[in-house]
Amino acid sequence: MNKRQEVGVLRKGYDLGKDHDFYTRFLFGLGNIRSCAYGRDKQLEYDKSFNPVFQNLLEMNIVKKKCVALISQHLEDVGAGKDGKYHGNQIDVNEPIDDELNIFFKDFFIRGEMAIGSLIAHSRYMGSNIGFLFSNDEKKLRKGLKNFVLDENDERFKGLNAFMKHHRASWYESFNDLRNKIEHEGWHLPDLHYTLDANHKVQVRLPVAPDQTIEEILESYWKSMSMFCEEVIVFLLSLKLGDDMIIVFIPEEKRDKNLPVRYIVSPKAFPGVSLQC
Repeated sequence: MNKRQEVGVLRKGYDLGKDHDFYTRFLFGLGNIRSCAYGRDKQLEYDKSFNPVFQNLLEMNIVKKKCVALISQHLEDVGAGKDGKYHGNQIDVNEPIDDELNIFFKDFFIRGEMAIGSLIAHSRYMGSNIGFLFSNDEKKLRKGLKNFVLDENDERFKGLNAFMKHHRASWYESFNDLRNKIEHEGWHLPDLHYTLDANHKVQVRLPVAPDQTIEEILESYWKSMSMFCEEVIVFLLSLKLGDDMIIVFIPEEKRDKNLPVRYIVSPKAFPGVSLQC
């Protein structure tokens, strides 16, 4: 992002230490590529289009953390006997978390779908509307492809199409299905249950998917969503670079520890050398 916006981000209180990788990738990595793809006269306009993507991803991360912290605190309180107290023939839960847990869990999925909507809007701004690649409707696919910046036989489009299909199948369709159930069918997490172990100590039974806890579900979707948005934006920015520039992926072991960006712009003649635009 430009200097003024970077200062503004820090004033908002973003903790670069806790989420260093995310902020580095989206504020510095994508920002530097943007500076090479767009002239100074277009950068503020670009940033206005990009910011909703970043903001909704940021809000996803915030509610994920609140959800995890809520669970952790409740488990700690019950484990220490501060709540979930057993006496007589009943367990008293004075500070139930079911409602608040549902709020955070649902909001995570809603913010995620808003991030996808913002990403599609951003792609339209960049002249490469990817919205049709989320559809199974053949007519929409053909219409979208007709207006897309790349021909369907272009190797770059084939790579993008394969990438989109992989992400849709591996996580996005299940994510979107649950988001639809939340928004349109009133879906909510099952209530927490409380049981006694052999020593009459109260145990909390959290709702889980077949193979994942709530925390694991949120973390998995968060990583998939943030990585997906980053990769799409990098691809679209690559289409805006001059013929003498290329985008280079930096392997994790070779990244600067203080600024671990995943992609840089390089002169085509010297791949791997960072180009400052």
